[in-house]
Amino acid sequence: MQLENRKQMRRKIISDQHFQSDLDLTSLLDVIFILLIFTMLAVQLETIRTIDLDLVETESQAGSSIKLESNTIRILTDGSIGFQDKVISLSELKLELVNKEWQDSEWNIIVEKKVEFQNFVEILSLVRQTNPKTIDLGVKEK
Repeated sequence: MQLENRKQMRRKIISDQHFQSDLDLTSLLDVIFILLIFTMLAVQLETIRTIDLDLVETESQAGSSIKLESNTIRILTDGSIGFQDKVISLSELKLELVNKEWQDSEWNIIVEKKVEFQNFVEILSLVRQTNPKTIDLGVKEK
């Protein structure tokens, strides 16, 4: 009887040793959490960046010297574009500016004060592709 109990105890000890692992996972988990915290702090979350443009009020008469010719582009608050006394879309303006007649000319861009900055940048980049002599910018209260 005692011999049987010893055999059973021995089997139990051997089976317990078989399932035990020699690896200590606490240090591994510590390293994983440290790396996780480091990456969370190091990675910048995507944010939308905006630029607030506060235009300075001036008493100057410089704006009155702009001559309104056919090469004047008006950017309106609602996003529409005025060109040659008609309202056109951005794609129509692209097609129009490809015309050779607009190459190496002087441009006037008149922007209403509440226009989104992105619209202004898109139109300015289109005008710059015409290799202009000058670009005069004007800001207009609505």
